[in-house]
Amino acid sequence: MYLSPTQGILGIFGMDGAPVAGFFVDGDLSCAAISSLRFSATGNLGVHLRGGAGMDQFLFQVDAQQSAAVFQVRNKVLTWQGSSLGPSAINDMWFSNERQAIDLAGELWLADLSKSTTSRVAALPGAPSGQLAEAAVFGTDVFVQHFFEGVTDYWVIKDNRLVQFIGGPHLDIKELVTDGQQLVWIQGSEPTTSDGGPFPVRFTHYSIYASRYTTNGKDLVPRLLVDNVDPSLSHLVMANGYVAGVYLISQPIYRAAALAVRLADGWSKFSQLPKGYSWGFEVYPAANELWGSVTDGPMVEFETVARVPYAQFQ
Repeated sequence: MYLSPTQGILGIFGMDGAPVAGFFVDGDLSCAAISSLRFSATGNLGVHLRGGAGMDQFLFQVDAQQSAAVFQVRNKVLTWQGSSLGPSAINDMWFSNERQAIDLAGELWLADLSKSTTSRVAALPGAPSGQLAEAAVFGTDVFVQHFFEGVTDYWVIKDNRLVQFIGGPHLDIKELVTDGQQLVWIQGSEPTTSDGGPFPVRFTHYSIYASRYTTNGKDLVPRLLVDNVDPSLSHLVMANGYVAGVYLISQPIYRAAALAVRLADGWSKFSQLPKGYSWGFEVYPAANELWGSVTDGPMVEFETVARVPYAQFQ
């Protein structure tokens, strides 16, 4: 809940709608603040606590049902040294009980939580040229998003080196998520020469694919879930047998609709909110409904949380 340009209240709720925990978030760097929060594929809550630039930042991790106790000392699993972080901020993170990847001001770093060691992913053997800034993590497996000259593919860390996992010269693998049982990704095809944009190529057809879980790209068995999705579809989340994301329906006053896809059979429908409301950047697919922050203005500040049953989707 938005309180001021630097302050808000963060609530965590169970699937039954009952509150589990609440936190006061203060962006004023004169005190500690939450810099990023995520849930792992196995349902753990991970939270970064930060101070000012150049200070240590701490990763706390706990079972989601114990969220109210996340900041107890026993739940601190890693310290990112301020001497390594410098003035940069941790923009986002992905984690499991064994590994954590962070987006440090647009550059991906990796932590081995069992050894409390950290490393820069771009410095690993086999690392390609281009930007490495996002990841998907399950157990000890880390899938790394690689972006170069307008084209995205995914690599996987094996034996402490980067190996190409999925992609190719005529594909754009925009986003990949996993729950440890399946992999789901957004795949662009039908490339064409750019019409004056910043990159030499653009892709004109996007679809959603799935495969059983593997870390060997040659073992992928792609299964088409949804053909011809909006090119702006992003922020995928997998849970409860669904994958869901948002896509733009207006700009430059940005508003978004949500797409939900059932993994078992590819059932897919969308939700465009009434009265000018927009879904926020990340939605959560529950068993029978979609949760997410919403706003009736530009996608900057969000008013409340909506819960829309799949039966009401279009």
